[in-house]
Amino acid sequence: MVRLAFAAALLAVAGCTASESKPPDRPVDENRTLPEGHVKAAKAAKGGAPEPGEVGASASVGGEAVVIPEVAPPIDEAAVRASLAAQAVVDDAPPRVLYSWTTREQIEAMAEDRQLFRRSRSGDGRRSRFDVFVDEQGKRLPAPARVLRDEACARKRFAWPNPWATILGFHGERYGDQLLEIVLRPDSVIAVVDAGGPTWRYTDLKGRRLSAAEAKAARSRIAGALHVSPPDLTGMSTLDFSLGWPLREFVLCNEAQVERWSYGTKAILERMSADIDLFKRLARVAEGGPRIDDEWTYAQHLYADVWGRPAPGEGLADDLGAAAAWSSGINADSASLRRIVEAMMAARDAQLGEIVEPRAAREGAAQ
Repeated sequence: MVRLAFAAALLAVAGCTASESKPPDRPVDENRTLPEGHVKAAKAAKGGAPEPGEVGASASVGGEAVVIPEVAPPIDEAAVRASLAAQAVVDDAPPRVLYSWTTREQIEAMAEDRQLFRRSRSGDGRRSRFDVFVDEQGKRLPAPARVLRDEACARKRFAWPNPWATILGFHGERYGDQLLEIVLRPDSVIAVVDAGGPTWRYTDLKGRRLSAAEAKAARSRIAGALHVSPPDLTGMSTLDFSLGWPLREFVLCNEAQVERWSYGTKAILERMSADIDLFKRLARVAEGGPRIDDEWTYAQHLYADVWGRPAPGEGLADDLGAAAAWSSGINADSASLRRIVEAMMAARDAQLGEIVEPRAAREGAAQ
């Protein structure tokens, strides 16, 4: 009955954009700590498949009954799988648009000072796996990559080409529910490093691989790195296995190569809604399918056989892994995929108001 009333309320205000309401017995001013003029983001149109639990709901609007079918419409599995395969992260084709989760506190600070790169360490003082790796290279660090160790690159932001892959965090470590969109300058260069070798490559956003000499000459255009960390049994604690799990991450540190960054925009909300819609459909495709029971073996398989290559087009688990940053929370069973849907829905509803920071425009005005 609660869902029926909720559906009726939604349909009664269809086509209107409204701010999120709060129960009258718990008044909360969501904008109380935000800078003047900075408000909570309006919600994007959700559309697509019904939200979890909505199938079979009904309501009356204008005297006419509106019924959501008891049986959801059939899914075009090939189209859904193709949408997922298009998100595969390939080493030699780095994206121009990246997403980064952060906290409300950082968003409020960014609204004040417009600084995208804020920290050289995590909030609890720990150094990132990438920073530890780069420092350990010492004199073995290739000349073009030494820019990543410069003081100017000390502050960083970790990002990924799709929001859903990192919404659940890395083995329990959550990053916040506010989503940043970062657009790199088109002439940016990305260092691709597999720490298992280690091996270093350099590629531009058109997918052209640069020689070491070309990369060294283009040091000022290196926006950051795609860091791939292999599975490492020797680095694993007997109590906490998180240290040894393989991961991938885009490490951005060159602010001059950021064309613009934003949060709370209509485009960001629409991207979140698109991910939600895709994963609701994937959850239906995965119903009745096998669950990954041995996550460590699966993680090793992703690192060795899947990452860095186009989506294999075989099992759903490999298609997911090809677009994922790690194996944590990514499982090709319906319950796991619905957890991603629920986390993305909660984050979409929590987004704060719009700010767009075009770097080029600001720098031009200052000159």
